Amino acid sequence: MLASGSLTRALFLRRDESSTRGVTDAERIAELEEQLRQRDARIAELERTVGELSKVIDAWKRGHRVRPGGKIAQKPRDKRRATGRGPGRPEGHEGTSRPAPTSADRDVPVPLPETCACGGIVDPTGEEPGEHFVEELIPARKEVIRLRRCRGRCRDCKAPVLAPLPGGLGPSPKLGVRAQAEIVQSKTELGLTLGQTKKLFERQGLTVSRGGIQQILHRSAEVLAAGHAALKAAIPTAAVAWADESAHKVDGASGYLWLVMTPEVVLYEADRSRGQEVAQRLFQGFTGTLHSDFYSVYWTLAGIAHAPCWGHLCRSARQIAERQPDSEAATTFHDRLSGLYGRGAAAQGRPATAERNARAIKGDLKTLATDVDLAENADVARLQRRIVRHLPELVTFITNPDLEGTNNRSEREFRPHAIGRHRSGGARSDAGAQTYAINLSVVRTVHLHGGDFIDTFQRARIAFHEGGDFPTLFPGQPATPARSAPLH
Repeated sequence: MLASGSLTRALFLRRDESSTRGVTDAERIAELEEQLRQRDARIAELERTVGELSKVIDAWKRGHRVRPGGKIAQKPRDKRRATGRGPGRPEGHEGTSRPAPTSADRDVPVPLPETCACGGIVDPTGEEPGEHFVEELIPARKEVIRLRRCRGRCRDCKAPVLAPLPGGLGPSPKLGVRAQAEIVQSKTELGLTLGQTKKLFERQGLTVSRGGIQQILHRSAEVLAAGHAALKAAIPTAAVAWADESAHKVDGASGYLWLVMTPEVVLYEADRSRGQEVAQRLFQGFTGTLHSDFYSVYWTLAGIAHAPCWGHLCRSARQIAERQPDSEAATTFHDRLSGLYGRGAAAQGRPATAERNARAIKGDLKTLATDVDLAENADVARLQRRIVRHLPELVTFITNPDLEGTNNRSEREFRPHAIGRHRSGGARSDAGAQTYAINLSVVRTVHLHGGDFIDTFQRARIAFHEGGDFPTLFPGQPATPARSAPLH
């Protein structure tokens, strides 16, 4: 009661004080409510600002070309002028559509309707029927083959003899060679998961479990291991190579898939490490010119020439310009750098003057890299230092028609793997990663030469199971001794 009485007296005293100042309780409440409204508006404004800045930070992390809101730092480029042409045929040329087949596998008669669109009766005229060609897929189905193996007996030792299975089927197969080759291609070229491959084969009437699919992939890698070894052995003899690496997790832990390309070879190597020891192992004995990005491990390789990727350099400059649209130094640096690459690419196509143009471009590139005004931007200064370190190598491609200004070839080759990795998330084990790398290497090399993987796979199985040389992956070169010991 005492406390309640004290509180009541305090309220009356406060009310009396407010009255003496000429401010009523209602006015005081209204004032406080207005302050709360202003504070809420300020909080909402700050939340919007935080949201916009979060988008900018996310775009910076992803390296997006366009900043949130669609604003870009440099002027938009004309797509037709940038690529040399737009979609479709060149201006002035007649349009075209899908060419019609010249023959049909079967004819399907289409009867006349009984009535016309106007409602009248339709009478046949006896004229030659009109033709319209449609291309259709024949539903795929499995074929069960019964191999009747003849029996005999040896005259000398009297041992029973059973005719071996033909066509590289192996000792006790459940699926044919073509079906196994399709499983390998669905994983390597299409990037399908085991579950997706299972569904694909079920549509064709062939039931196979996820475990069975993985077992086929492992056994196929054993068969193709000799081809993978032949690809490794061919790298030191190449004059030009391309290299890149990409994440490929193993059982959820860090892992990498390394790529080495030459005009003849597509080699993938799975490894837990992204360190220089892997690069040195892959390029042991190589003395040619290597296309790569600016990843430092490639620059530890001794005895080789380098052709660094202008695409990575220009992309970094572009991203800086887009993240800093108010920086004149960033925009100027990107525009000048892109112009120099354009000059270099054009000069490579004119061999008669390539040497002179290379010297001029090298001088202009050095001028750009030592521009102190541009160096006031810390990010630009970082790229300037990179140019100074690799200045001689950046112009190497201009005077050598066998080289390229970018490492785009290896990045394009990695795209099917990137799609498959997005679906599957990587490998479950080191053995699975190794299996994937071997199968992918042979499939992509056969594709590079325009060959038929199913035919190559069948000949490889014959060599593996019946003894003989692995079929050559390089047209015009001898075969490779087949591997006799299993991988796993």
